[in-house]
Amino acid sequence: MKTGMSRGHALVELIVVAVILGVLAAVTLPRFGDTDDSRLSREAVRFERLLEFATQDALLTGRAVGVVFSPAGYAFRARGRDGRWADHPDGDLRARTLGPGMRVETVAVDGAPLEREALLLLAPAGDQPVYEVELAGPGGRARVGGNPVGNVRVARIP
Repeated sequence: MKTGMSRGHALVELIVVAVILGVLAAVTLPRFGDTDDSRLSREAVRFERLLEFATQDALLTGRAVGVVFSPAGYAFRARGRDGRWADHPDGDLRARTLGPGMRVETVAVDGAPLEREALLLLAPAGDQPVYEVELAGPGGRARVGGNPVGNVRVARIP
């Protein structure tokens, strides 16, 4: 015959198992809910933060930082002492490839289209350029834009 103590012990075990399953579900289910829309949003926010970092790098080091675009991604450049542009030495500002099915659709600086091999120049002093970079993918479109004071914002394009 079971005593009240053993039935209570089984209930505690059942609650512990339910809590563990709940934690596991909370950790794994968001990964299954990864949609094209959320991947595009994450990519746009990552690009926004990298542009903010590059702008601050230019201002703090006194060296211009350039961004060059391709349909598949973007790369940050720094001007060396010899005046030539090269890959940015900071590993955080390494070249990036966009996720599957995503692309850099358009780049405009001060309202004019930027040629594919031209640099978006982030100045080491003074006003920053006004720019918009449109990212496109299966989940839609997002626009990442910067203003003269160096603020960068992401907007979804309906």
